Parts: sequence; structure tokens; C-alpha cells
Amino acid sequence: RSVLQYEAARCVVTNLTPLRHASNICTSRLYSTTDADEAVETSSISPSDLDFMSLALEHASIGKSGTYPNPAVGCVLVRHTDDEEATVIGQGFHPAAGLPHAEVFALFEACGHVSDGVGAAKSVLPGQIKKADAKANDDLKDTVCSLLETYSSEGGPAKLFGSAFADDDGADSKVTAYVTLEPCCHYGQTPPCALSLKEAGVDRVVVGFRDPNPRVDGGGVQLLRDAGVEVEIIDGASGFNEEGLVANN
Repeated sequence: RSVLQYEAARCVVTNLTPLRHASNICTSRLYSTTDADEAVETSSISPSDLDFMSLALEHASIGKSGTYPNPAVGCVLVRHTDDEEATVIGQGFHPAAGLPHAEVFALFEACGHVSDGVGAAKSVLPGQIKKADAKANDDLKDTVCSLLETYSSEGGPAKLFGSAFADDDGADSKVTAYVTLEPCCHYGQTPPCALSLKEAGVDRVVVGFRDPNPRVDGGGVQLLRDAGVEVEIIDGASGFNEEGLVANN
């Protein structure tokens, strides 16, 4: 995912102040995989996995054409239990470059910071809210801006998401994140999404497509696997249309 100067994001959210001076933005990659080929392996992708990935892709399409130069990305967080019940606990999409990625909005919802992650992402889209809903949207936008300040501060992912799913309904419950594009692993205008998923205690991540960006390119997968998170990549497997997974602008 590309990095814009933070000032560009202020055109989308006008009351958001820069958290890092543009010249001091660190875009270093936390992880680089030495097993690049391993990072694209796919094991057991189920029909329900494809269904949830399709839902994540629907969310990604909401941000399409507004995220340039970033790709449009969607995320769905699902709690699975041993009795085969699956409950969606968080959803989100990437609304604009310089703002949190899809995984973060889904985590905002799953961790109780907002009631609707997709709605929170929509609140920072320009021209998408009806006049009658303007006041509610302004309140939600203020909440999102406050969350972003915390998220982008030192230790922000741990503050907002730390161990959120660690003791989630006991050992018979696991949380899976379905993300259309590999979670990022570098610090840009916001912390790495892979780190946020790790901090929250997500058990499994299903990735639609490996990110070809050299700053990621398997590094997000490696960060998660090194933390003990199960990661599977669809990447055209199981008949899924890989060309549609990354909703490019």
C-alpha cells in the first residue's frame, strides 16, 4: 500500500491534524520474509471462507476510486465456535489514503470502539452522507478521528486492541480475519495492520491476495505466522477470481 503525505488525508477529514510531519514519516518494513514462496501456500480454504472473503470484497468496493494510490481493501472478522457457528463481529474497508486500513475499521467494531466499522469508514468519505444524517455523521467522524489519534500514537494498536480476543468465550472460540489483500507490515502514516491483528489476538487470517508492494510482499504474512497466527492465502485457489480480489482504482 502506497504512502501519501499526511496533508493529503486532511482533504478527506478536514479536522484531522497531522500526527507525524511528512518528512519524518517512517515507512520502514517491520518484517521481510525469507520464505517468500512459503507465504503463498494455500491449505484448507472452505466454501464458508470464500463466502466471507466475498463479503470482504463487497466492502472493498465501497472505497474503490477513492483510495488512490492505495488499492481498495475490505476486511471481515468472524468468530467461529466448535459447534460450527460463525458470527461476524467486525467489518470495514479502507476509505482513503492516509486513513486507517480495512482491518483497523473492522477491529474498531469488534473491540467495541464503534458500533459499525463500515459505517465508521463511510463517515470519512466525502459527499456520501445525506443532509439529514449530517449531525450523526459528524459525531461518528469525531470518534474516528479520536481513535486514529490513539491508533497512530506510540503503542496505539496495543492500547486499542491489545488481547481483545485472547480469552474470547473460552478455548472453543476462534477469531478469523478475512482480508482481501495481505495486511501491511510497515509503519507509514499509520501502524502496520498485521501488528494490529496480532495485538488483538486473532487466531487465523485468510488473505485474498498477496500484496506485491515491495514494502509488504509476504512480510505481513510472516509477521503473523511468527506470532503464531495461522495464515492462509487464497490467491486464485479454489476457483476464486484472483483478479477481483484487489479492487484497484
